[in-house]
Amino acid sequence: MKDYEIIEKLEKKIWEAANILRGAADTSVYRFLIVGLVFLKYWDELGKMPKGAGWNILEETAKERPEDTGQTIDRAMIAIEEANPFLEGALYKRFAAEEVDQRKLAKVVQVFSDMEFLDESVDGLGAAYEYCLDKFAEKANQYTGEFYTPASIVALLLKLLRPDRGIVYDPCCGSGNLLAGAAKYMESHGDKRDYRLYGQDSSPDAWKLARMNLATRGMDAELGESAADTFYHDYHKDIKADYILANPPFHQTIQTEEGWEQDARWMYGIPPKGNGNFAWMQHILSHMKDGGKAGVVLDNSALSSTYQGEGDIRKKMIEAGVVEAIISLPPQMFHTTQMPVSIWILTKGEKRDSVVFINGEGLGKKVSRKLLILDEADIARICKTYGQLLAGGTEGEKGFSASVCVTDIEKNRYQLNPARYVGRDTGEEMDIEEIEAELTRLMEELAEMFEEEQRLQGEIKSAMTSFLR
Repeated sequence: MKDYEIIEKLEKKIWEAANILRGAADTSVYRFLIVGLVFLKYWDELGKMPKGAGWNILEETAKERPEDTGQTIDRAMIAIEEANPFLEGALYKRFAAEEVDQRKLAKVVQVFSDMEFLDESVDGLGAAYEYCLDKFAEKANQYTGEFYTPASIVALLLKLLRPDRGIVYDPCCGSGNLLAGAAKYMESHGDKRDYRLYGQDSSPDAWKLARMNLATRGMDAELGESAADTFYHDYHKDIKADYILANPPFHQTIQTEEGWEQDARWMYGIPPKGNGNFAWMQHILSHMKDGGKAGVVLDNSALSSTYQGEGDIRKKMIEAGVVEAIISLPPQMFHTTQMPVSIWILTKGEKRDSVVFINGEGLGKKVSRKLLILDEADIARICKTYGQLLAGGTEGEKGFSASVCVTDIEKNRYQLNPARYVGRDTGEEMDIEEIEAELTRLMEELAEMFEEEQRLQGEIKSAMTSFLR
């Protein structure tokens, strides 16, 4: 069964459970109840439940003494934490709370009892949490893209970076699925013992979820003592990573503190407070070893934005040779947002005088009305092209890929949208989605030109005012 099919079945179960829970608890609590039960089912199927705390006991309680269902679940969670120090404080233990209707909770246990499609290769916990945020959590749209990176993007990142050993770091680890994916990849392709995982997240829910997720896979990681803002309480400030994988929150507003402007991480320029893209990238570069690599998923605004100096930061990064590749992806790859994203491959220690561009906006397979994935053929095509262009063994493919020298990027005002550089295969007709994507890109460029015009007008006005004085 394909990963997306497993997740689709899980989502149907969650929806069924949510319909039972309506009126049984506040909707903001749904995600904790549901994800907690999904975790217990995983833990039981993996044979890790402490003695006297198995799912069969919970199922029996739900049938025969439904009023005791919450207490039985809470006891199981406490027993798991006591037996697994890595999970201490990570599990939800308020199933017996007065506001939770125990009889409805017992029915939800029955819904999850016949879940036989759980698969250790799928980040079911992350998928479940994201689905709950999308459907039930108050102000869920504030969390867009924060907890869960789709499986096909994880697979693409790993095959692009090909981690084999050493330190792997994710500064905004969310559900932990990028760290878990890296560990699994290294155990299959590299040294099973010679790696260490480091992560951090500012969301207490995400921090707990990452511990649950990694624990179900038998993995350990340094995630810090608690949730904390990576920019101001960096638990891992002294580590230099061999590989960094990150999917930072989209359109994040940075909460700056005193000394922000003097921070040593801003080697290419002070990032704006209104958008975290270039703060994340510079933070990541500051944590890379010489010879290290990073794969970073960002919304497409980072490719061309000139907002509050972002264009200057991007220019300096390109001129410094730390941007190795830009791979644009199609829209509709995230459950909670339709926006297209791009992968930035960053490198350190070897200055590059060119950037690899791959336009993957036309790839992908629709698996539902709102969701699209990259299949194995798409991933293989991107990775093969990336490897060939990086090695200088091909000139690229019209409409899909190109290796472009920095001087040509300069001519395009250091904008990095791959469609600008790879050209168009004139033998293909554009479908409506491609036309809409191209129009969106052109509108973004036009808006940037207007913004630049206003900036220049301001500078001219200021200069004239100074001169007239």
